[in-house]
Amino acid sequence: MKASKAGVRIVADPSGLCSSNEDLSDAIVPVLPEILASEPTKVSFRALRTSYFASERRGDELLLRLTPRLESESYWDELRSLGSCALTPDERAVYSAVLSSRTSLTPLVTDFPVEGAIVRRIDRRQYYESMIKPSEAASALRGIGSTKERNAYLPRDSFLSLSTTFLPKKELFGLFDRLGEWCFLSLR
Repeated sequence: MKASKAGVRIVADPSGLCSSNEDLSDAIVPVLPEILASEPTKVSFRALRTSYFASERRGDELLLRLTPRLESESYWDELRSLGSCALTPDERAVYSAVLSSRTSLTPLVTDFPVEGAIVRRIDRRQYYESMIKPSEAASALRGIGSTKERNAYLPRDSFLSLSTTFLPKKELFGLFDRLGEWCFLSLR
């Protein structure tokens, strides 16, 4: 979406990321109450699931492509170099559930070393390509505005490989029902 008025241009991509040639707060702050009061868009289970991840079965393996709004690709490097995180509360809830459903070690980037981890420098910060237990991966996954002693981040490419077991559809329905105000979609 694009909007312009009196020389001010605002561009919003489908993920909600906005850019402008002026201070965005002048345009956005006055309409925040209206935005927050709006009802989520009703979508099918498949559309809601696809807004967080896509999946493809390869033999006994399920390959997930997580689709966080900002925590991927070019923004990923910038966020890590700043020591920041942009995983929203709804994304963190969904991805923590996905991580905890794994039955094997999980490949994540951590800010703490584990045995066998590979050191990775991003700008002046040190991270580790680590394999950690599913329960630890789910609890250490960092979200926006939080920081813990031990933080984990999704891989830059946001791919995860799972065994054939995965969250049952019933559990996903329940999870999607509890996502709250950060999720602009809801189940029909």
